Amino acid sequence: MKTIVLQHVGALRVLPSKCKLLPLLAFGLSMVLALSLSEQATAQSKTQLLSPVIWLRADSGTVSPAVWSDWRGEKLSATALSGAGPSVKGELNYNRTLVFDGVNDYMRIPYSFELLPSLTVIAVYQPADTVERGLFGTEKALARNVMLSTKKSLGPDEAVDRFGENSKVPVLNTVIQSWSESAEVADSAYLALGSEGKGSTKSPFRGTVAELMIFDRSLSFLERVQAESYLAIKYGIPLRDRNYVSSAEEVLWHAEKNNGYSARITGLGRDDAFGLYQKQARSTVDTTNLLVISAGQLTSSNRQNKTRINDGDFLLWGDNTGQLTPKTGEGADSLITFMERQWLMDVTGTTASQVPTELRLDLSLLPKSSLGYWLVVDRSGQGGYAADKFEYIIADSVSADSIAYFSNMHWDTDNSGKDVFGLARATDMLAVLSGLNNPTCAAVDGGSAVINVVGGKAPFRYELSNASTGSSLKWEGAAQALQEQLAAGEYTLKVTDAAQLQVTRTFSLELPGTLLVDLGQDQQLEKDGEIFLDATASIPDSIPVTYKWESNYGFSSTEGRVRITEPGAYTVTVTNQHGCTFSDEVIVSGHEAENFKVFPNFISSGNTFQIGVSLKEKASVSVKVYDLKGNLHYKVGGENRTEYHFRIPTRSRGMYMVVLETPNGIKSEKIIVF
Repeated sequence: MKTIVLQHVGALRVLPSKCKLLPLLAFGLSMVLALSLSEQATAQSKTQLLSPVIWLRADSGTVSPAVWSDWRGEKLSATALSGAGPSVKGELNYNRTLVFDGVNDYMRIPYSFELLPSLTVIAVYQPADTVERGLFGTEKALARNVMLSTKKSLGPDEAVDRFGENSKVPVLNTVIQSWSESAEVADSAYLALGSEGKGSTKSPFRGTVAELMIFDRSLSFLERVQAESYLAIKYGIPLRDRNYVSSAEEVLWHAEKNNGYSARITGLGRDDAFGLYQKQARSTVDTTNLLVISAGQLTSSNRQNKTRINDGDFLLWGDNTGQLTPKTGEGADSLITFMERQWLMDVTGTTASQVPTELRLDLSLLPKSSLGYWLVVDRSGQGGYAADKFEYIIADSVSADSIAYFSNMHWDTDNSGKDVFGLARATDMLAVLSGLNNPTCAAVDGGSAVINVVGGKAPFRYELSNASTGSSLKWEGAAQALQEQLAAGEYTLKVTDAAQLQVTRTFSLELPGTLLVDLGQDQQLEKDGEIFLDATASIPDSIPVTYKWESNYGFSSTEGRVRITEPGAYTVTVTNQHGCTFSDEVIVSGHEAENFKVFPNFISSGNTFQIGVSLKEKASVSVKVYDLKGNLHYKVGGENRTEYHFRIPTRSRGMYMVVLETPNGIKSEKIIVF
């Protein structure tokens, strides 16, 4: 004989791929799977789907001190003698349980293990004390002397797999045993519930028993995982290092991916193949009852909750083992203080995000906060403590005993599959920058900011200023605001509420792949000399860019470093891989006292010609464009420079005079537009 005792592992596969069923039966099973199984579904359908030989569940069927009926409808119910039956007033995660008094409560199940080659027993129970007590065991057995106590499991060869230190928390155990053939068997053997059997020296069980599933075979690994996932969700008992898997073989909780939130896992959900319809839950291993989540409003029992959850929809959550202590970040994240504990909400099912939920949080377990606490939700599911990544939700109400109520909460509204939520200390007012979008190369004024004000009193006055451009925006409105057409730069946001409370935030918007282009100081070109201008010095080689050089006298190049032999105003434009352009200009002064050049002199209509001007000293200039009749078509100018570069658009064909006026006099050039 070999004995395996598994705690918090196990599952039941509804339709094993190797199951040998007749085509007609297979069709019938598929039809049953397609329908929602309710309390009125036939016991025969449940038998076909789940296949345990005995299934006792205290939340359903006929349950009394005298009889605990087999949920499958078979004649294998547990019965008790008069005065020896357990109470039916127990509760575990809002589901009914039986309560054994540890004195004389005892039930008999008319089933023998004697001829089985293997078996699987899955039990959910909660001891009321730390004494080792018998939970179930065989009576009058010779070949299959099976016993289970609150500390160990015994088989015929007395192999023992200990559960570890006993405690009063709920337990979900799977026991798998197998035997070789035995020559001697007992015809009158049966199973005792509430003790290890009449001959046991262990004390009778004291505590609650919620569910017992007995299979006349050894379940596969997938089957164990599925069955225990069902029980773990139903009774709020976390599985250890295991995925949660539905009857449809869908992973509801991925242990490795969600490793950072592996504590106190529980959830809501519906799986009709198991008859699971859990509508409200708390972690039953968390004795503080810090957090309770229900579909709709919480009721006294799961059965009384009438909120609908569709088959295949699940909401599972676990926490990061963080303490209920404050954590404050740095910089912008120092605006708010979070509790270290956070929860991950894992959402499965096509309509699970539509389930309205209510959260109840016991604030008396948290450090005192004069303004209370806000619920914070990170829709990306990434977690952390960055102030601007969360939605901040104010409690609907807080009871006299410090229970905060958050109603009509929906999860996974962004279809990411996960949310992270936690608690933050409330402040008088908080401005959250929930959405910052940078401008683009195609829209340099295309940036935007989404502002959400939490707390405070409407209406709110907003002031948004850009230190880089010197611009400022002011408006008045509600707690949510969107500002668009923002250029890159450093911004300061001030929000003032109706009671004159004020908060200030700073943020920056940038063009993608911003480059620093620096040609340095203006330079002097000696007669017959040369200088080199280098635009590559401030740009890393790893960044792909293109270069374009121009001057006010027609110089052009696409090199990063250029050789200069004549004075002028030189501009380089650098374009990055996003198509954004960044430029700088440098003045190269020379020996010429004054220079004036118009190019090209022959140009087609609609194109642009250029004008270059060089002065010996800084001065103002004026350029005017006339037609031959003396009509002024264009005027441009500048002041306090030595080098000027103008670009003039053309519209109509003809000959034009370009007239330059400087403190030294007037010069003119002709151009022909064809």
